[in-house]
Amino acid sequence: MVFYAVFWTAFVPFRAWLEPFKLVAGIEFAGRDIEIEKTMSAISRTVPFRNIGSEPILDITPHNANEPTEEEVAESYFDTMRDVRRDDVQPLPENSYEAIDYPFRDDDDFSIDVPSYPVTLQLCSLAEIQQYAASHASQPTDNDIKNRNKELLRQLQINDARRQLKRIPQGWESEIDYFRRSYPNAEHFLDLLEEMCALASIGDGVLSMPPLVLDGPPGGGKSVLTEDVARSFSGGYVRISMAGMEMGSELGDADPGWGQTRIGKVFEKLSSGEYANPIFLLDEIDKTAGSERYSPWAALHDLLEPNSAKTFRDRSFDAVAIDASRIIWLATSNEFSVVPAAIADRFTVAHMPLPNNDQLAAVVQSVWQRLQITNPVCAGFTMPDHMHLHLRSDSPRNIGRRLLRACARAAREGVFVLHERHLPPLVANRQRPMGFCP
Repeated sequence: MVFYAVFWTAFVPFRAWLEPFKLVAGIEFAGRDIEIEKTMSAISRTVPFRNIGSEPILDITPHNANEPTEEEVAESYFDTMRDVRRDDVQPLPENSYEAIDYPFRDDDDFSIDVPSYPVTLQLCSLAEIQQYAASHASQPTDNDIKNRNKELLRQLQINDARRQLKRIPQGWESEIDYFRRSYPNAEHFLDLLEEMCALASIGDGVLSMPPLVLDGPPGGGKSVLTEDVARSFSGGYVRISMAGMEMGSELGDADPGWGQTRIGKVFEKLSSGEYANPIFLLDEIDKTAGSERYSPWAALHDLLEPNSAKTFRDRSFDAVAIDASRIIWLATSNEFSVVPAAIADRFTVAHMPLPNNDQLAAVVQSVWQRLQITNPVCAGFTMPDHMHLHLRSDSPRNIGRRLLRACARAAREGVFVLHERHLPPLVANRQRPMGFCP
């Protein structure tokens, strides 16, 4: 007992005497750890240091039998990295490491990347929606119209009345190259599309185009081309047949005084769709009818001008204005010169003739691929390369019809390789005479 008493009496003051030295030593070791951490951080910003599987890119682990100290490890890093430049490091395999941000240098080659965040558009004012809902809740209205308007308000308020703008695809150049091979007679249109895509690629990635009309003889593939372009470059596709149209109700110019009026396709597509930049095709715009009282052109005057389209109002539901300025307007015509000047001045004309003999082989192949997509049963048939020689004098529209008949005739024979005998005879297009035919 006396021994323990003497020991603790002497050891406790000794421990107190050691505390300052322990504190200093702790600070020294902590400082050394901080310096090492700073060194590692600086190295990781200068040289990509990632592991691929189990093999490190830069192996600085000592291979001697003695366990290295922390000072030796840090010194080894310095020795290894001192003369290593970033350009000397071999590129890593794709998807094998996380993205590393390097500081730009004067001699660095870099390109502008499309931002990854979604681009959105405020479709309409939430305050205007709420004001309309409050003022019309108690007003006597036809139940069908009231239910329709209630559903419209619900759709408009989705995502706080915001809609996304679809970006062009990352490989938009290859898409346009594909269109050039498939539609060699659409050079003027595809040139403009390529220019607008190049402009969008250095901005927010959203395609903007002036109203454009594809003008040319019938059967040249104008409508099919616009549908293919819409699938790749826009946020939807709406086709409006202008042939024989006498009123602008489909565009949103229906008189509410008629009673059971429908919402126009512009308001309907933007309110219920996911994107605010679809392609609207005005098919056969040169065949539009109408009169001075009921003109189908009235709504187009506002929709084709971006400034007025920002506050477009459907006459059947004019309480809320929507932003229709990001719609891409395309049209087709066979004789665009008959379109009224007030509308024609708003369009850029791209001529699309029928394909010539040199271009027809590519057109036939494009039509065949599309036929196999739209009619999957045709994918089981094989078309020899020489078949395009028997389709040279035909239009793309009739080529599709004749190839479909050829597949049907081959199926009747029980064969799956098309032959020229399977093609129906070519019938020249002619105008149907007036009256009854015998």
